[in-house]
Amino acid sequence: MSGELLFELCSVPVFPQKAQAAGILPEPVILTTFDRNEELAWTATEGGWISSFKVPTMERYSSVHAHISRVMDMKSLPGIGLLSLSETLIRLHSTGGLMYYSWQDEMADMTCVELDYTGHQAIIGRSSNKLSYMDISSGKIIGDMDTTVDTTCMCSHGMVVACGSTKGSIALRDYRTGLQASQMLQAHMGSIVSVDLHNDLLVSAGLVERHGSIVYDAVVKVYDVRSSARALTHIPFHAGCSMLHFQPKFSSTLLIMSNNGTVLVTDVNDNGMNSQSYQVDCEGDHLLSCAVSATGEAFAFGDGGGYVHLWAALDQPRVNNDSGPSETPEDHAPLCAMDSASSLNAAPVFFTHDMPLSGLPPTQVMKVGMPPHTVVSVFQKNMNQVDFVGYVPNPEFRRGAAAGEATRKVAALRYARVKGRVSAEAEFSREKQKAESMLPKGYHRVIIKQPTNRRNFEEFEFSLYNKTHFAGLENGMRNCYINSLIQVLYFLPWLRVEILKHICEHEFCLTCELGFLFHMLRIGAKSTVCQGSNLLRSLKQIREAAALGLLEDPHLDNIKGAKQSKPPLSRRIQNFSRFVLEQTMKEMGASAQCPPQATAPAALFGSTVRTTTKCLHAQHAETTRESCSLHFDLQYPTDRNVPADLHPTFSKLLQQSLSQTSNTRGWCEPCRGYQPLKQSKSLCSLPDVLLINANITDSTDLFWWGVNPQLLGLQPGSTPPTSPNRWQSRSTPNSPLKPGKDKHKTRQDAMPMEVLEPWLPEVFGVQLDKKSGGIKVVEGTDVGAVQDAMGPAESSASCAVYELVALISHIQEGDMDEAEEKGMNPTELKKKRQERVEGHLVTHIRPHCVYYDHGTIQTPSKATPGISPLPLGRFAGRSFFCL
Repeated sequence: MSGELLFELCSVPVFPQKAQAAGILPEPVILTTFDRNEELAWTATEGGWISSFKVPTMERYSSVHAHISRVMDMKSLPGIGLLSLSETLIRLHSTGGLMYYSWQDEMADMTCVELDYTGHQAIIGRSSNKLSYMDISSGKIIGDMDTTVDTTCMCSHGMVVACGSTKGSIALRDYRTGLQASQMLQAHMGSIVSVDLHNDLLVSAGLVERHGSIVYDAVVKVYDVRSSARALTHIPFHAGCSMLHFQPKFSSTLLIMSNNGTVLVTDVNDNGMNSQSYQVDCEGDHLLSCAVSATGEAFAFGDGGGYVHLWAALDQPRVNNDSGPSETPEDHAPLCAMDSASSLNAAPVFFTHDMPLSGLPPTQVMKVGMPPHTVVSVFQKNMNQVDFVGYVPNPEFRRGAAAGEATRKVAALRYARVKGRVSAEAEFSREKQKAESMLPKGYHRVIIKQPTNRRNFEEFEFSLYNKTHFAGLENGMRNCYINSLIQVLYFLPWLRVEILKHICEHEFCLTCELGFLFHMLRIGAKSTVCQGSNLLRSLKQIREAAALGLLEDPHLDNIKGAKQSKPPLSRRIQNFSRFVLEQTMKEMGASAQCPPQATAPAALFGSTVRTTTKCLHAQHAETTRESCSLHFDLQYPTDRNVPADLHPTFSKLLQQSLSQTSNTRGWCEPCRGYQPLKQSKSLCSLPDVLLINANITDSTDLFWWGVNPQLLGLQPGSTPPTSPNRWQSRSTPNSPLKPGKDKHKTRQDAMPMEVLEPWLPEVFGVQLDKKSGGIKVVEGTDVGAVQDAMGPAESSASCAVYELVALISHIQEGDMDEAEEKGMNPTELKKKRQERVEGHLVTHIRPHCVYYDHGTIQTPSKATPGISPLPLGRFAGRSFFCL
């Protein structure tokens, strides 16, 4: 074995950089070989491209798309060019890429090709049990020969040809006997992947079944084929041998390659003891091809990333001992030299029977085709133009990435000029429907209609509908109503950080799936849509979720006459808010081995509530119990006969809901029976984030929000959607959210459309006396007004200013009219009516500044979990959101 050490001279992409910049993805280099007459290296790709490179500079010499499918094999013909074949075609090209001839095979089963000892004929192996003879000069098949097995690979030396098969056997054929099989060797258990002959030595590599999988055999078989083939030795190669090549410079030196890039140079006479190991840097791609020059000085490796690597032991390796020069194309001078200042009369005029454009009447109209597309500035900035073709590099392309990943990431650029192909009548009808709708802009249900044959879901340009800079959630799945609350929880940065840090070993963990979904929302681009299928799958495995009616049963849809008893969306989203916070508390506590009260949801949403119970039947001592509450429900008065000027504000109603006193009947332990009880609930601490449920259980509750239920056609006992504003008249449907001019209008006279004044404030303050349990809620237009209204606080008081950061509204658009129902089939009409009855949820969120500025610290302060921080000091900046 030689003591020369090999090293990599250079590695170049088979596809030029301009082609990659145009979005053409590189193809794996599946074949490499060296030219037998010039200093060239040939490569073939999976897509049928054949290219040649000058050695040792690896400068591109020629490139041609020789086949429309995978190139199976290729051989260099001295002084002629390159013979290549696919399953259906045989083509001969010159070194410059000019095609001499092409022959199409009807059987379409060609696998390999080998030149005979004269160089005038080629032997073609087939997957069927046949061998074919081809005349190289004419490019035609001149004969066939039947064999007992198929042929996967071939190699020859002198008068002997070795043919490997899928059955693991190697047939030794002799030209002197008409290529009849003189010997048959059973080398491997699986298919033969590579064979090579050198002098009297034959080596082979194959496949083997191991643990139910087909892998490369870890043993290289060596045979002596002088008189009768006999096994000489087995060379172990634990990486799995995929290619074999003898070093022609030495008599017994062998190169063994694995698809992971490992190259072993060994001497077969020493049983593999004297060897050298190398590693081809394929950057995570597989090593797919290898070639050794006739001099043994140059080695070419091709990988799955579209790169060819040139290795050698010398700085200036030679491919052949006596190579001819490579022709360089001549530069043809133009017929006339013209520039921007030249006259058009200098251009040659060719004779034609057609009328020139200058001879046509100026008023004549003729078809010239579609107007050119306007190239947006994003493309023009990085475009490289060659002649009249412009190439734009794909900034997201990375070697070793999954196929199609770069395409999906630049979908926003590729479809920047795409607009919805909606007819003028449909567009006019949609705009008219929005104008006549009772809902203001931002509350409509937007349905995306995209033909299935246009483009994939992953490549759809959602930025046409998503005008924000954040990723969205898919709303086309069952139980996707939870997306509204998931978005709210995601935009609480302190909670998001704690959920992302949660790790446990439970198979169905809701907190883990929330963390995965938050991670997708964080790294997702503007046009990305994240799917919460894994979160819904984990939610279905929790029994409490089904017991609370949070999930729809898909099995009832296929049962005729079966109906699902599910609560309205407004009640379901409130129940889900309670459930998801309690479930994350339990899972975080179990993972951190701490009580649930010490977890992130409890620290963020939790507040201590003291419940005092007193028996009214006898004089007993009061019982006091403290608990942690994560949310608060609004409690509405039962008496609606209240003058308009005495109507309670949101702050007064919230103050009564936070501190309640009620008479009920319950179990009294000292009396040992059910007795009338008086219960009082008071707050002991204020949460950082206040979650408020609107708790509208009856249509009459809308009265306190400024809506007359009778004008909406709602009957007492029905459950309508919530609305955060007061409405007045249907004559101004698109009225802005500003106070109306007629402030003395009574609430009974209010119609359900025009806004009088918003009842839900954006800022309010809470002052809590920890000793007496008294609470005071003050609302205002801004933080300063709230602080002034609260006034100075005592030393025992706890104060906080809350700012509205999120609002989830339940929207119902009412019944469909005859114009909307026209043209719908019964199935579509039933679905549309069901959607109108059920309604949809709309979430409005004011994100924190950390979601815009990525340079801020990753773990924000717990005191400011919502919108931008409020002024600190006596008043802690906090947030609240309403469901």
